[in-house]
Amino acid sequence: MQEWLICLLFLMPMLLVSVPVSRMWDSEEVRRTLQKIPKAVLFLGEWIGSTIVILLFLRFASEWWYDCTFNIFYWVVGNIAGSIWLIYLIQMYRTFQDRLDLVFALVMIPVGIAFTFFMLPDYVPDEQAHFQRAYLVSNLNLKPLTNVSIDAEYGVRKLSDYKKIFTYCHFNFHPEYQVLEEAANYNFLVYVIPAVAIGLGRLLHLSVYTCYYMGRMANLAMFVVLMSYAIRIVPKGKKIFFVFCFNPMLIHLVASYSSDALACSVCILTVANFLYLYQKEEISNWDIVITMTLFFVLAIIKYVYLPLFGIYFAVFPKLFRISKKGVLTLLGSITVGLLCLLAAMKLGAYAETPSVQLEYLEARSVDSTGQIRYLLEDGTRLFTMLRNTLKEYGQFYFESMIATLGWLDIVTGPVVLYGFVGLLTVSAFMESAKVRWINRIWMICIALMVGVLVILGLYLMWSPVGWVTSEGVQGRYFIPSLLLLPIALSNDLLKKIGYQQILMVGVIIINAVAMNGILQHFL
Repeated sequence: MQEWLICLLFLMPMLLVSVPVSRMWDSEEVRRTLQKIPKAVLFLGEWIGSTIVILLFLRFASEWWYDCTFNIFYWVVGNIAGSIWLIYLIQMYRTFQDRLDLVFALVMIPVGIAFTFFMLPDYVPDEQAHFQRAYLVSNLNLKPLTNVSIDAEYGVRKLSDYKKIFTYCHFNFHPEYQVLEEAANYNFLVYVIPAVAIGLGRLLHLSVYTCYYMGRMANLAMFVVLMSYAIRIVPKGKKIFFVFCFNPMLIHLVASYSSDALACSVCILTVANFLYLYQKEEISNWDIVITMTLFFVLAIIKYVYLPLFGIYFAVFPKLFRISKKGVLTLLGSITVGLLCLLAAMKLGAYAETPSVQLEYLEARSVDSTGQIRYLLEDGTRLFTMLRNTLKEYGQFYFESMIATLGWLDIVTGPVVLYGFVGLLTVSAFMESAKVRWINRIWMICIALMVGVLVILGLYLMWSPVGWVTSEGVQGRYFIPSLLLLPIALSNDLLKKIGYQQILMVGVIIINAVAMNGILQHFL
């Protein structure tokens, strides 16, 4: 309850100031001025402002909670900065409210940055392993090795409260190094974007935790850019994509070092690209390049989601009408993609398995070959395993796909869980994706197929031979295929109440409740 009190003390004054002031400045002249400024500059300003306000809030809140001190300085400075920031956001919204892709970026930036800082380092599943791998890639070491030489100031889950953020974010001109052995063995492509941010931070002699947050924000920036593009190109069903991207678990992942940040982004963009091509009369060379790039990137980073490309069967007839240049573009894209895939496989030959994982596999007698042999001995065993798994873990999958954050120990509650499901359902009824019914059925089949492959994959790689359920599966693994369901069910039943303000306010409330759950966990 104290978390809400802290938030009200910090937010109410800036709301009381910014709302009337923004009304006074509401004019066509202000909007025309903002429209003349490059959008990248406007959103960069929002990004910086959001970061400043959230850090000021955390400084004020941590002193209130840990030291029982009302710091008037951070309260005053925070409210001044927050009032300017809110006025800026309100004017931005009024200027771009007719562009849902820009409204998405406008709302996602502060929400995503709040997740970035509210969730302390290494409190996202396997994040310590992903951060160590990104740090390795920042050294231009692309081989999937487990050992990494890293700044000795870093320690796994070392930051246990918000005050330590300000202690460990500084300049470090003479770092000492230690060797850690938990780096993930995914392809380096997963970590290029956060690794660039880490590398830049190290060049500037920033501390390891400053670099840590820079890498997180780089992943978040990638997600904002790709999803804004996805919402922009989708001809119908924009509201579905808008709400879907505000899934608290999804934001939790993309504002971290998780490999799911890139995988989920590529999968969502793959679905958006399909809907875009589905409505086009002709497929251009650029469309071919984008589609094949998405295919091979997914093949390299998370091939279990490749069945998502099955929805592209609906646009195959258009391929027969492409020009000779288009055929050459297609063949060239496939050739380049295959070469990249072969290079990735060659790098994968150097992959090392972390010692912790090896100990688990040995202790549980996990044997993929033996597991396959066990399933093939009786054709009904696969169906029995799937039935037992869903019966045992179905509710867990549902909750951990949306509302159970952290290392599955931050339960944000039914408001987040059912609120998001309800909002996503409403968005599906506000606008039809204009896809034929046979393709809608096929989408549902593909979503189920991906779900089965996820469960089967973990059964082969993580469960003891003959086990009655699949172990190691989490709800977040189903997020990429979940998007197909509201699209398949989309219709115009609620078209008359299709105001995007309802959805915008809804996702803000849901994620505010989720962030309160995170604060309760750490404060």
